[in-house]
Amino acid sequence: MKGVESIMPQKLVRISDGLAADMKAIAAERNMSETQVVNEALALLRDYHYTKHKALFLNEELLSVLRASYKMAENTINNKTNKVLSEVAIQTCIQNQILANSLEVSQSDLNRYRLRAVEFLKDSQRVWRMDELADSE
Repeated sequence: MKGVESIMPQKLVRISDGLAADMKAIAAERNMSETQVVNEALALLRDYHYTKHKALFLNEELLSVLRASYKMAENTINNKTNKVLSEVAIQTCIQNQILANSLEVSQSDLNRYRLRAVEFLKDSQRVWRMDELADSE
């Protein structure tokens, strides 16, 4: 690396006395020049900065597989939840019709109550689908 030092651009950098002493000690301990110690330290700082600010811990291929797996699991959960909610809605409708028949509520009144309930849900922004719940947060 000594031959490389002669073709590298020269830079003047001011460092503290303590840091200069540490650098000399490291150079003597490792049998290197002070320039080599500085180059190694700057390369480590450059790599640290890159990994902290620009590098991904996971590569893109692995990240795309994880995202696809997450999306598939999310869709499966959404579909099952939607089936449960639909079943609950059907059971509630059956109960409402039984209640309406026993109280002698007309079909037109029942439809009007249903429309009011739907409007209430729309106005209050209540969302019953899991995928819509995740999007609204």
